[in-house]
Amino acid sequence: MAKQRIVGYKKIAENSSVEYVTSILTVYEVLCVLAGLASKNLKNRSFVEQITGAITQLRGLTIEPLKPDDLIAATELLNRNKLDYENALHLAVAIRVGAQKIITNDKNFDTTNMPRAFE
Repeated sequence: MAKQRIVGYKKIAENSSVEYVTSILTVYEVLCVLAGLASKNLKNRSFVEQITGAITQLRGLTIEPLKPDDLIAATELLNRNKLDYENALHLAVAIRVGAQKIITNDKNFDTTNMPRAFE
Protein backbone atom coordinates (compact mmCIF):
# COMPACT_ATOMS: atom_id res chain seq x y z
CA MET A 1 0.00 0.00 0.00
CA ALA A 2 2.75 2.48 0.96
CA LYS A 3 4.69 1.63 -2.20
CA GLN A 4 1.59 2.27 -4.33
CA ARG A 5 1.08 5.62 -2.59
CA ILE A 6 4.70 6.61 -3.24
CA VAL A 7 4.41 5.66 -6.91
CA GLY A 8 1.22 7.74 -7.09
CA TYR A 9 2.94 10.79 -5.57
CA LYS A 10 5.81 10.35 -8.01
CA LYS A 11 3.39 10.37 -10.98
CA ILE A 12 1.66 13.49 -9.65
CA ALA A 13 4.97 15.32 -9.25
CA GLU A 14 6.30 14.23 -12.64
CA ASN A 15 3.14 15.34 -14.47
CA SER A 16 2.84 18.67 -12.71
CA SER A 17 4.10 22.08 -13.69
CA VAL A 18 4.11 23.07 -10.01
CA GLU A 19 7.41 23.61 -8.25
CA TYR A 20 7.86 21.56 -5.08
CA VAL A 21 10.33 22.15 -2.27
CA THR A 22 11.30 19.78 0.48
CA SER A 23 14.11 19.67 2.99
CA ILE A 24 16.92 17.18 3.20
CA LEU A 25 15.18 15.94 6.35
CA THR A 26 12.38 14.56 4.17
CA VAL A 27 14.87 12.58 2.11
CA TYR A 28 16.21 10.96 5.26
CA GLU A 29 12.68 10.23 6.53
CA VAL A 30 11.73 8.60 3.22
CA LEU A 31 14.87 6.49 3.36
CA CYS A 32 14.04 5.33 6.89
CA VAL A 33 10.43 4.45 6.06
CA LEU A 34 11.27 2.63 2.83
CA ALA A 35 14.14 0.76 4.47
CA GLY A 36 11.74 -0.52 7.10
CA LEU A 37 9.14 -1.51 4.50
CA ALA A 38 11.74 -3.25 2.36
CA SER A 39 13.56 -4.88 5.31
CA LYS A 40 16.74 -3.05 4.31
CA ASN A 41 19.05 -0.85 6.32
CA LEU A 42 20.80 2.39 5.55
CA LYS A 43 24.16 0.64 5.31
CA ASN A 44 22.97 -0.89 2.02
CA ARG A 45 24.62 1.44 -0.48
CA SER A 46 22.70 0.14 -3.49
CA PHE A 47 19.36 0.67 -1.74
CA VAL A 48 20.28 4.19 -0.59
CA GLU A 49 21.56 5.13 -4.07
CA GLN A 50 18.38 3.80 -5.69
CA ILE A 51 16.08 5.79 -3.41
CA THR A 52 18.09 9.01 -3.34
CA GLY A 53 18.54 8.79 -7.10
CA ALA A 54 14.80 8.47 -7.64
CA ILE A 55 14.09 11.42 -5.34
CA THR A 56 16.71 13.73 -6.80
CA GLN A 57 15.49 13.03 -10.35
CA LEU A 58 11.91 14.15 -9.65
CA ARG A 59 11.12 16.99 -12.01
CA GLY A 60 10.14 20.22 -10.26
CA LEU A 61 11.52 19.17 -6.87
CA THR A 62 14.08 21.30 -5.05
CA ILE A 63 15.75 19.84 -1.97
CA GLU A 64 16.60 22.53 0.56
CA PRO A 65 19.35 22.09 3.14
CA LEU A 66 18.62 22.66 6.80
CA LYS A 67 20.22 25.94 7.81
CA PRO A 68 21.22 27.03 11.31
CA ASP A 69 18.40 29.58 11.35
CA ASP A 70 15.92 26.76 10.66
CA LEU A 71 17.05 25.00 13.81
CA ILE A 72 16.42 28.12 15.86
CA ALA A 73 13.11 28.93 14.16
CA ALA A 74 11.90 25.37 14.78
CA THR A 75 12.40 25.72 18.51
CA GLU A 76 10.14 28.78 18.45
CA LEU A 77 7.56 27.09 16.20
CA LEU A 78 7.20 23.88 18.18
CA ASN A 79 5.63 25.52 21.23
CA ARG A 80 3.63 28.11 19.32
CA ASN A 81 2.09 25.47 17.05
CA LYS A 82 2.14 22.43 19.36
CA LEU A 83 4.40 20.54 16.96
CA ASP A 84 7.19 18.11 17.67
CA TYR A 85 10.67 19.26 16.67
CA GLU A 86 10.73 17.23 13.46
CA ASN A 87 7.52 18.84 12.17
CA ALA A 88 8.67 22.24 13.39
CA LEU A 89 11.80 21.83 11.23
CA HIS A 90 9.64 21.09 8.19
CA LEU A 91 7.53 24.15 8.94
CA ALA A 92 10.59 26.36 9.44
CA VAL A 93 11.95 25.40 6.03
CA ALA A 94 8.53 25.89 4.40
CA ILE A 95 8.29 29.38 5.88
CA ARG A 96 11.88 30.25 4.88
CA VAL A 97 11.34 29.29 1.24
CA GLY A 98 7.98 31.04 1.06
CA ALA A 99 5.87 27.91 0.56
CA GLN A 100 2.20 28.52 -0.10
CA LYS A 101 1.12 25.25 1.50
CA ILE A 102 2.55 22.12 3.02
CA ILE A 103 1.73 18.73 1.54
CA THR A 104 1.28 16.25 4.34
CA ASN A 105 -1.24 13.88 5.84
CA ASP A 106 -0.11 14.96 9.33
CA LYS A 107 -3.04 16.76 10.95
CA ASN A 108 -0.70 18.36 13.48
CA PHE A 109 0.01 20.98 10.82
CA ASP A 110 -3.60 22.12 11.12
CA THR A 111 -2.50 24.10 14.19
CA THR A 112 -0.24 26.28 12.00
CA ASN A 113 -0.91 29.21 9.66
CA MET A 114 0.46 27.12 6.77
CA PRO A 115 -2.39 25.58 4.77
CA ARG A 116 -2.14 21.79 4.58
CA ALA A 117 -2.81 19.93 1.36
CA PHE A 118 -2.96 16.22 0.90
CA GLU A 119 -4.20 14.21 -2.08
